[in-house]
Amino acid sequence: MLEVKDLKISFLRNKQWNEVVKGISFQVDRGETLAIVGESGSGKSVTSLAIMGLLDKKKSKVEGEIIFQGKRISMIFQEPMNALNPVMKCGKQVMETGVSKEKVLELFKEVLLPDVEKAFNSYPHQLSGGQQQRVMIAMALALNPDVLICDEPTTALDVSVQKAVLDLISSLKKKRNFAVIFITHDLGVVKQIADRVAVIYKGEIVETASKEDIFSNPKNSYTISLLEARKFSNEKPLDCEREVILSAKNIHIQYGKFTAIENLSFDLYKGETLGLVGESGSGKSTLGYTLMNLIENTKGEIYFENRLISNLKKGELKKLRKDIQIIFQNPYSALNPRIRIGQALEEVLRVHKIGKNSKERKQEVIKMLERVGLEKEHYNRYPHEFSGGQRQRIGIARSLLLRPKIVICDESVSALDVRVQAQILSLLNDLKKEFSLTYIFITHDLGVVRWMSDRIMVMQRGEIVELDKADRVMDNPQSQYTQKLISSIPK
Repeated sequence: MLEVKDLKISFLRNKQWNEVVKGISFQVDRGETLAIVGESGSGKSVTSLAIMGLLDKKKSKVEGEIIFQGKRISMIFQEPMNALNPVMKCGKQVMETGVSKEKVLELFKEVLLPDVEKAFNSYPHQLSGGQQQRVMIAMALALNPDVLICDEPTTALDVSVQKAVLDLISSLKKKRNFAVIFITHDLGVVKQIADRVAVIYKGEIVETASKEDIFSNPKNSYTISLLEARKFSNEKPLDCEREVILSAKNIHIQYGKFTAIENLSFDLYKGETLGLVGESGSGKSTLGYTLMNLIENTKGEIYFENRLISNLKKGELKKLRKDIQIIFQNPYSALNPRIRIGQALEEVLRVHKIGKNSKERKQEVIKMLERVGLEKEHYNRYPHEFSGGQRQRIGIARSLLLRPKIVICDESVSALDVRVQAQILSLLNDLKKEFSLTYIFITHDLGVVRWMSDRIMVMQRGEIVELDKADRVMDNPQSQYTQKLISSIPK
């Protein structure tokens, strides 16, 4: 269906062409799923944009051949909040592909949106991250494509919905006989959906083989390192002290008739990592924002270091922001596109009066950028010049600059490939030890949450259904809902 021959992609930077994709070739046949795997910045996403003809012709140069045998190519983008129009209801956006309302509702049902009429009449910001991604998938499928390009389409989804969506894509591919190019860093997903795998590293394809051969007999050293990184580390989480640093009591949040969180109570211990898991829309992120005092009209009480922090005044709230930081799920929407990264991070230090002067603040910013795997020259770049994974690392750097006491990580490694993910998780653990940090780790990745967490709290429809030590929850789950989540983990 699609053949790429000797594709080279260069971007104009400082009046010079910088080649990021260096002569790659691959093909995908009708009815086949080709997974393109590699770390952030390797050239995966820009290759897909070149195929779609979406690169800026003034700032990019594409060489080589792209030969397409069909009529339509659809693409599911990595960050749905940026791809969807914020001032148009989701149903209308899908209808712009030329399908009827009835067809849109049918597609919404296919991609497992819980209330199709509500989703149709909702604006993107009214849906959870996972629900936004499902709208994007419905929009791509509406065109009945011959080739479907999936750029990290399940990154924001919890494991049970992820499995259902991957099964859906596979069943639709079989039914309609289209080809799939699946771009991902998640090797568990690759194992579930791919027929063949192309491994890309620094703009070059280093290995192409069947899924079975990639996992059982990898040839290239980089492929081997990716598979090793998936195993993470055998290091056990730190033993936490039993001193309560934050306590939530009877938290209740209502949006009209919808109950987001219902009479929820828990304690967070100093020095621990509390993993918070649950499906999209379960209330995980809402709880994180509530603990930060970012959501108003909350019923219940929140205590930080034995001090009531609900409904703080402006001056007190500023101090709380320094002590409790959040790493947001969508790094691009959390960054100002008009401000260089260095400026944005320096502003955080300036607002909180950290550092004697601009030179000292700049040094601190560069030091933190390097600690999260970026480079000194990234200081002067804009957000759009980074890959999704790199933008997530910028978000992590910004939160850690203030040396907070609690960090709420809201899907903070979901956009990272497995090698960088392992590095960032190790970094978070190192910083936790060095600065006596406490983490609330919100994620849908149960493999990651087991490795990171001392305890795991499972949420469903705004309520806690299970809370215990990580090993107990993972090895012997008590609730049917937790059992369902664990059974959905890709083997």
